[in-house]
Formats: sequence, structure tokens, C-alpha cells
Amino acid sequence: MERQLISVEFSEENINSISYDLTIESVISESELLEVCDVPPNEYVVIQTKEVLSIPKDIMGRIALSVFFLGAM
Repeated sequence: MERQLISVEFSEENINSISYDLTIESVISESELLEVCDVPPNEYVVIQTKEVLSIPKDIMGRIALSVFFLGAM
């Protein structure tokens, strides 16, 4: 049986040379689902991905957040 690290919503388009881009399912702040999110300093949000990861205990993973801005400042 072949084991997969991403068991749900895997997409070959998200594969990079040494990484995989996870996609956002939802953003939650104080139990509220958000469409748009401004995170003030020292605050946090919970980000749920579309993918489900199944990482074995003998493999290390790291999740990094890339922040991007839309619109004019």
C-alpha cells in the first residue's frame, strides 16, 4: 500500500521544486469565518487548508506563510 503525505485535495499544480503550496479553505478569527482578513499586530487567525496532511512520525514538515496584498495602499 502506497502512503501519501497529502491524502485529500492533492494538486500537481501546487508542486514546486522543493515544496508544495497548500491552499486556503477558510480563515477563522474569534470563531467567525472571514472572507477578507486584516490581522493586527500581536493577533492571530486560524487558517484551515483544503488539503489533509498525513505526515508520518519519521518525516519532518514545516509550514510557512506567504503573505500577499491585494489593492492599493
